[in-house]
Amino acid sequence: MIIDIAGRSAHRWATHDLDAGAAYAAASVFDANLQLLLDRAGVLMRTDADRIAGIFDDDFEIDDDDLESPAERADEQARAIEDVIKEVALLRAKVEAFRKKYRVGRKPSLGNSKPLEHHFVLMMKQMWRATTKTNAPKSKDGRFARFVIAAWSDLEFDAREGIDDTLASYCETL
Repeated sequence: MIIDIAGRSAHRWATHDLDAGAAYAAASVFDANLQLLLDRAGVLMRTDADRIAGIFDDDFEIDDDDLESPAERADEQARAIEDVIKEVALLRAKVEAFRKKYRVGRKPSLGNSKPLEHHFVLMMKQMWRATTKTNAPKSKDGRFARFVIAAWSDLEFDAREGIDDTLASYCETL
C-alpha cells in the first residue's frame, strides 16, 4: 500500500511537471490575445463616431421609398457606432477585470529530465520517514536504495537499462 501511494503520487507530480511547459505556452498565447483585444478595443473606444458616420455621407442614395435624408442616416449610423463603442467598453472592462485575477506567472523550468524517478524517490523518502520514524539513508547501495529499486520494479514502471543506477543516484542525492 505504501509503494502504491508513493507511485501514484510520483506519477501525478511527474505528469504535472511535464505538462507545465505546455500549459504555460497556452496561457501565454491566451494572455497575448487578451492584450491584443484590449488594445483594439481601446482604439475603437477612442474613435469619433461622427467622423466615421461622415465617411458614409456620399454613399447614400435617396430613392423614392426612402424618406430619410443622408444626414438623418448618418446620425443613425453614428448612434449605431456609439452603441458598438459602448459594448466594446463594457467588454474591455470585463477583460481588464479578468486579467487582474488571471496571471500567467513565470515559465516553468523542468530542471529534472526524469521527473517520475525524481518524484518517486521523494515520495518513497516521505513514506520511509512516516513508517520508520527515521530519515532515509543517503546511499546508492543501502537498504533504502534497494527498497526503492524493488518498489519501482513492483509497480512495473519503466524497466529500461540504467534505471537502477538512476534511482540509486536519486536516493543518494535527494
